[in-house]
Amino acid sequence: MKQIFFALLLFCQTLSAVEVEGLYETEVLADSRSVADRNQAIRHALQIVLNRVVIAHDQNTPLIKTALEAAPLYVREFQFSLGTDNAAKNRQNRLLRVRFDDNMLETLFKNGGVGLWNEIRPETLLWLVVEKQGQRRFYQADNMPEVEFALSRAARLTGLPLIFPLLDMEEQRFITPNDVLSADPKLLLDVSSRYDVVSILTGRLYQSGQCWQGEWALYFNQKIHQWGQDNCQTLENAALAGLQHVYNVLSNYYGIKQAKERR
Repeated sequence: MKQIFFALLLFCQTLSAVEVEGLYETEVLADSRSVADRNQAIRHALQIVLNRVVIAHDQNTPLIKTALEAAPLYVREFQFSLGTDNAAKNRQNRLLRVRFDDNMLETLFKNGGVGLWNEIRPETLLWLVVEKQGQRRFYQADNMPEVEFALSRAARLTGLPLIFPLLDMEEQRFITPNDVLSADPKLLLDVSSRYDVVSILTGRLYQSGQCWQGEWALYFNQKIHQWGQDNCQTLENAALAGLQHVYNVLSNYYGIKQAKERR
């Protein structure tokens, strides 16, 4: 059954791909409108952008460090607005929207042999179980706004297009949260076949006191990748840690690695 399923995944690879917009723009919080603080915020913004367009294998190369040091040179446009983030402690903090020049950055990295993942990306089906006070429930956006916010933020920061199971009566009759988290994926893969995706992610976000932690499994390319976080995190960071690992796996598979240009 696994072999048949993964053959179908590969066959549906192009069918499940979508275009992800806005990969080269983001918002960050600047301490003030001064040039120094603005440039520091721009470097932070570029780091976010590079984390979702550079393949994982190449994210620690010297060229990445060089680009970050010269981040303002790659800005196409920026705009300040009053910050609304809870971390903004005074009116000197500002929300800065930055859009980078994708052509300049792509040329830089392609000439330097750094691999990039373009905007055409496969959708990942996410079966998420949220556990609070010992009770496990399927994630449903309408009933879990704080989790919905954390997932939306994580998907935006990583540039990953997510889809979620319908959880209609038919699905819930055949599969439970415990089935999703089971070590035997047969039932999960059977139920997921209706979605025509190449990657399936299962996750458990669970709360212990004020801390959130996560356990994850990614079914992709005939392999199962499993990981987790056992340190105390916010809900937003726990969700981001899960999706960042998915980005690492998929970007290394789909990203285009360029041969370094000889001069």
